[in-house]
Amino acid sequence: MISVVIQTANDDDLLMRTLAAIVDAAIEGVVSEVIIAESGSSDRIAAIADEAGCRTVRTGEIGDAIKMAKKDWLLFLEPGSYPVGDWLGPVMDHVGRTQTAARFSPAPGSRQRFLQRLMLKPSALCHGLLMTKRQSSVLARSHKTAEQLAQGVSARRLTAHIMPAGQ
Repeated sequence: MISVVIQTANDDDLLMRTLAAIVDAAIEGVVSEVIIAESGSSDRIAAIADEAGCRTVRTGEIGDAIKMAKKDWLLFLEPGSYPVGDWLGPVMDHVGRTQTAARFSPAPGSRQRFLQRLMLKPSALCHGLLMTKRQSSVLARSHKTAEQLAQGVSARRLTAHIMPAGQ
């Protein structure tokens, strides 16, 4: 159904948290593969990816990860973020109805305090990004990272929730 793409460098603990949260989706057959784009990490990223059955792109470039993906829909997640609650249904409904990009809704209780929001700009991937492989491929021509790819993408808001990294 979908390929999950995670771009990381030296985020082994965060990566494990994200991978653990999508195991059920893989068992259900919604997540067909996970691709880890990493470049020269000094931590255990390669071992974690191998143990979890993930495919790895050693160049770290998001375009290479997109090319490797086998499915028509890609879910980009940042290390440490993870979907919560019943997220499979809303994702599958979206994939079945439209070709537009989508982002998760913030999980209840995950909202930063006012001053934190002013001081710390959230990642463009803090709510994930679900989009077609074709759309991703076009954007990847001019962007080397998943963060850059996600910036400025107009996306629908899913009813599914995500816990952003660091929460």
